[in-house]
Amino acid sequence: MTIHKTQEPTITAITELSPQDSKWITLHQIHYVDQTGKPRLWEVAARKTRSAPTATSQGGIDAVAMCNILLHPSRPPSTILVIQYRPPMDAYTVEWPAGLIDQGETPEQAAVREFKEETGYDCVVKGVSPVQAADPGLSNSNMVMATVEVHLTEEDEDPVGGKLPEQKTEVGEHIERVVVPMAELYERLVEYSEKERHVVAAKLFHFAMGMHFATTERYGVFGGKKE
Repeated sequence: MTIHKTQEPTITAITELSPQDSKWITLHQIHYVDQTGKPRLWEVAARKTRSAPTATSQGGIDAVAMCNILLHPSRPPSTILVIQYRPPMDAYTVEWPAGLIDQGETPEQAAVREFKEETGYDCVVKGVSPVQAADPGLSNSNMVMATVEVHLTEEDEDPVGGKLPEQKTEVGEHIERVVVPMAELYERLVEYSEKERHVVAAKLFHFAMGMHFATTERYGVFGGKKE
């Protein structure tokens, strides 16, 4: 679905919302005893959508993000990023495709479905990470990272700067897609970070920074020369 932008998104009001009236998130107060035996309190945001275990899925995982590699027979590997306005940040975030895992769905199934919806590409799941904390100081939300591949042919148009397949986004989703050569990922994310009203998602930047470290480090960790 092609969305034609007519204006910049604008926050018109911010109001209090009770957990009873919210659809997606609730608030809890945790009473616990710390390592010294002292009673303490912690406020936490929790998703209402976390799936329960079923006969076909383990449940208990909120979301999956897709570390994706686009493979073309005659071009360098690339990755597809999604850019969308996030009201909590009042900014456009640069992310990897991601989404919530539906009830009864496995992380692998959710990865394939969400990737197709947001990018238009079919993908092959190569692996799924252990469960990771998403924002442990604020929320109990968790996620996994799926590594997926998109296998292109010589007949497919160059995804870098070329025409991309049609998305299957939901109503209200306005997602821009950008394909970046993997070798340029870190530098491109730094550029986005310096762009007005843009912010890069932490998990994506951490991945790119790890790649950058692996190619530039001077501590001998990856066999590089110590200085």
